[in-house]
Amino acid sequence: MTDLHTLANAISDSSPNVKAFALAVADKLEPVTPPAPSGYPKQGITVPIGAVSNKDLNAYMAAVVALGNGHPMALRTDGFPGSTAFTAVRSAAESHGLTVLPILNYDPGNRPSVSTYASQAAQLANLGVGYINLLNEPNLGGWTPQDAASYVRAAYDAIKAVKPSCVVVAPDVAANAGSGKTPQSVVDWLTVYKASGAKQDAVALNPYGDAVQLDPSWNLWAVIPAIRSLFPGLPLWGLEGGCKVVGQTYSTKWGSLTGAQYQDKCVGTAMDAAAAGTIDVYQVYSLYDDASPGGFGLYPAPGGTARPAVATFKAKAR
Repeated sequence: MTDLHTLANAISDSSPNVKAFALAVADKLEPVTPPAPSGYPKQGITVPIGAVSNKDLNAYMAAVVALGNGHPMALRTDGFPGSTAFTAVRSAAESHGLTVLPILNYDPGNRPSVSTYASQAAQLANLGVGYINLLNEPNLGGWTPQDAASYVRAAYDAIKAVKPSCVVVAPDVAANAGSGKTPQSVVDWLTVYKASGAKQDAVALNPYGDAVQLDPSWNLWAVIPAIRSLFPGLPLWGLEGGCKVVGQTYSTKWGSLTGAQYQDKCVGTAMDAAAAGTIDVYQVYSLYDDASPGGFGLYPAPGGTARPAVATFKAKAR
């Protein structure tokens, strides 16, 4: 963070056009070079804080480590400054050698002001974390790309003022054809988001489904090349993947598959795609079934029988 950026960020949010112009001038005259996020693991698990903080944390983290089969693993979960649950989860994860990626996210209905969000991001960076994920599926949650860009940019600058080496990952978009948010609409949303001045060190998305059936009507994997082109030079992180498992049947190119069988295809093809460079990071949602309808877990519960995707994940971890 430079002096010009500090001055620009001090302009009141009530004058957004003036502030945006000042930030653009600061970027031009004193560009901030983002750090290379090369130290982040290639794979990991995403879990809501409420679905992990109520578990035996040492056992949970040991299970995540085992999933990596000797390779580095990441744990992505909700992280807010002052959260005792996040503090406990982070401590347990890091004691087991896991890299923690906290998510600072709000629904539009309860989000704070831009300046408060940026302040919270700075507080999170001040805790010493090396990576911060700003927002989660904002295009599904009612955020306009302009609003998302405003929040992310302010938080990015606030984080860099506290810890320049902290890697900022955003905005973590997702496709949901059932709600009208098709893969192409995700590209359209990101195009406006980028044009509105968003800043991040790595671009995040949630590529559920498999990486082979590239149907552009529902599968986000189909538009990943377009997203790559939109953000040239930036790493692309897939932070939630997999599928609903419990009570599911899928009609696929491999025939009719149960939820557990299709989950195995999702994980296997996605990890192959990541190894080939289609994306740079792939994380599965989630380790165990939780309150999300349809399950999603690699295991039904702690101590439960591993689903086929567990062996696949272990074999393809790198």
